[in-house]
Amino acid sequence: MDLDFLQSLDAISIVPLLLWMHIKGERRHDKQEGKIEEQRKEADQRFEQMAKSWEKQLAELNERSDEKEERLRDRYDQTIAKIDLEKKAQADKALEEIRALGVKVEDMTRFLSRPPVR
Repeated sequence: MDLDFLQSLDAISIVPLLLWMHIKGERRHDKQEGKIEEQRKEADQRFEQMAKSWEKQLAELNERSDEKEERLRDRYDQTIAKIDLEKKAQADKALEEIRALGVKVEDMTRFLSRPPVR
């Protein structure tokens, strides 16, 4: 009977050790969870900053692209206007030459239609 009592004392003395180990393990687990949560929050903040940075870069790229497109459109409009002016000048010149030729044709027709001089 004495042996049973000693064994029960051994079993009882292990319970506080197991309880202490369990509490210590829970504390360690809680610390790790806290660290993990903190790291997750930091990672989320870094991601948010990266996303904002990317959005800013995209906005700047879009703005530069719009500016380039606007300059290109202006240049195109200027080129078309220049071509139109040149076409108009060529058409005016051709019209003037046609009128001059018409005058020459009329003069030749009058010259050829007059009676011969004797």
